[in-house]
Amino acid sequence: TLQIKNRNSVFPSAEEVMEDSSLLREARGQDKENKNNKYEALMCQPYHKRCEQQVQLQQFSSLKEISMSSRRAATLGISIFPLICMMWLSVSFVPLGMQCIMRSAQCTRWGPNGGGYSQALWVTFSELCFVGLALSPSLFFGKKIVGGSLRKLARNCAPAGLVFGIKYATSHLALRITPASIYALLHCSIVFFVVLSSWLVLNETINFFEALACCGLILGTAIISVSSFSHNAQEQSSVSVFGITLTLFDCALGGVVIVLLRQAMLRNKRALQVTCFKTLIGAVPVFPLALFIHGLPTPPSMHQLYIFIIVALIILIYHSVLSALCAIAPAVVVAFIEALKTLPSFIIIAIVRGVPETSNLFWLGAIVVLASALFFKIVRTSRSSLFRAFTNSRQSCDEDDDESQQPNRAVLTPPKIYETDEIEQDV
Repeated sequence: TLQIKNRNSVFPSAEEVMEDSSLLREARGQDKENKNNKYEALMCQPYHKRCEQQVQLQQFSSLKEISMSSRRAATLGISIFPLICMMWLSVSFVPLGMQCIMRSAQCTRWGPNGGGYSQALWVTFSELCFVGLALSPSLFFGKKIVGGSLRKLARNCAPAGLVFGIKYATSHLALRITPASIYALLHCSIVFFVVLSSWLVLNETINFFEALACCGLILGTAIISVSSFSHNAQEQSSVSVFGITLTLFDCALGGVVIVLLRQAMLRNKRALQVTCFKTLIGAVPVFPLALFIHGLPTPPSMHQLYIFIIVALIILIYHSVLSALCAIAPAVVVAFIEALKTLPSFIIIAIVRGVPETSNLFWLGAIVVLASALFFKIVRTSRSSLFRAFTNSRQSCDEDDDESQQPNRAVLTPPKIYETDEIEQDV
């Protein structure tokens, strides 16, 4: 650093200015000479040495990026596994809890008895309001991180919330007039609607092998549902065209909800806030439908209220985890994870209510579902950018090893004209 010397005067003299200017020119000359010496020292090396140094720098930077990406992927994989487990557990207990509220029979083989509350849509409306109000304190935290006001957040979550409310009401109506096995059989088509909606809304596509894995998942779930349907004569006599149509409409709405939720989470990275607005907005279309079908609600008893709070907490966990998964995974992957709930639900039902009657057809469908999930995971991993970067780096390292074993091989690429700044960066 050059400083101008003030010799008992406010302004420096002409001699002092000339002296400082000469010092500055000398410093610049030394800096330029050092750069030229570095340039000449590097250019005096053979061409293949310079190329080797450049290739080593490129490989080092690429391997550094891969290691950072692998650490991020490992952290993401560790965080997504408990989310998937929580989602499977909660989605397995939700239908059991809803049946426990609306039926007076024994909920589990250990007890207690059900609530016997017959107004299903009022139960849905109350649960959505409970979840939204329970998550409302999250709206006042992290608004700067969300990147906008609450009005903007509500506007982003409004499409997902409205479709979610209509879908929830349609699900309850479909379950009342459609057998459970037929509902599960048709509900596996939600993967198709998610793929179609994600392509139209989010421009997320899948390749041929991922589509083949989705078809295998649908086939396996269909085999499981057919095995359950063939063992129940009461369900065979209660199939109707209107129930099947309503169930298919419910599946289409379910696919659209996952895609719209994914879109909302891409804009707002807060799962609890998005879930709060989604459930509160979703309760709006359920209210007039419940009022039209059931009339005014009857007040629940203490036993019914106790079961209702437990089921509402399970629903809160499920929808919060679903929003978090939509933030870190594509919509097709989330739909695939949710469609795999058949086997965890079977395990939960076997523990809570005893092992149900099964056949060889059921286990065949389970094997097809697991094989499809494994195939989808392999294809998705091979399609990831981290896997491609690691493969390309290994190929480049193998090519460099081959070139080092052939030192007299001619280099066909033209030499690069180095600038001084580029030489320093390469070094």
